[in-house]
Amino acid sequence: RNYVSLVMFQVGSALFSFGAVWLITRHLGSEGYGGIIAIIAASQVAQILVNWTSVAVVRFGVDEFIETEKIAKSFWLIFLVLAANLTIVAGLSSFWFPPLADWLKLKPESFWLVMTHFTVTALWIHVQMSMQGAKLPRVQGFLQMIERLMIFAGLFALTAAAWLTPSWAMICYIVAPAAAMILGIFQLRRYIWSRFSVDRAFVWKFVAYSLPLLPFSLVGYFSGSYVDAIFLSKFLSTSDLGVYSVATQINGIALQLPTLANTLLLPLFVTLQRETENQRTFKYFQNVVPTLTLAWGVCCLLGALLSSTLIPLFFG
Repeated sequence: RNYVSLVMFQVGSALFSFGAVWLITRHLGSEGYGGIIAIIAASQVAQILVNWTSVAVVRFGVDEFIETEKIAKSFWLIFLVLAANLTIVAGLSSFWFPPLADWLKLKPESFWLVMTHFTVTALWIHVQMSMQGAKLPRVQGFLQMIERLMIFAGLFALTAAAWLTPSWAMICYIVAPAAAMILGIFQLRRYIWSRFSVDRAFVWKFVAYSLPLLPFSLVGYFSGSYVDAIFLSKFLSTSDLGVYSVATQINGIALQLPTLANTLLLPLFVTLQRETENQRTFKYFQNVVPTLTLAWGVCCLLGALLSSTLIPLFFG
């Protein structure tokens, strides 16, 4: 039930994302869309040293939720670490932003857009991971769809008023996740607004679990499309970046189906471990994963053949 709901919400998110990209590319062209992607890429670079603790909210939040039906201790401890990371990265921005702006061909006035998007996105990811820890995946999926709807609605309104520019489009990409984050905190209020205590043993468990995630987040970033954006901007053009970003947007949407499955599996595995149901976990890896892998490979092949015709027709 959770997976079907998440897939439905993801389909809605994909449609609104397609609509947003279509509006931008049709009215601002590939160069305008490339400029927006460059700002988002700079924001993602800044998040490397910030969001490495986000998965820990799920890991320890599920444990805490099973014991107390709250996630206050996990939420606020990791929020403090996140706030410290945000402060350090923002304080060092004079060192990392100028060379990054040079590579991505960003204007100096785009600094406030990068920093605002970076801060809002980091906090929104923390709230999303907290909803997974409190076993609210459907609420998370719904709010992600609402975020995409608000982006599309904002871009549509700007287009209708003939005010659509890269800067105003970026404001839509900032306001929408900020609003979704506020709604998410409201949904989490009964799970995080409660008394809690943090002992030394819990802190050490958190540190031991989280520190290996820092190099993992670096590897994940350098294998992603935002590093590609830096090289494309430096050696090609902003217009080329816009075309490339449409392709990676399609790829990202396709990857959401297995990603959604992973979103549900981590809380499930933690719960099964707590309940000593190791046999069910073993059967999943032995019997289910190989079949799903084969089926997904066939779907990707058919999707690639179909998209080779549809993508040029839709985006021009």
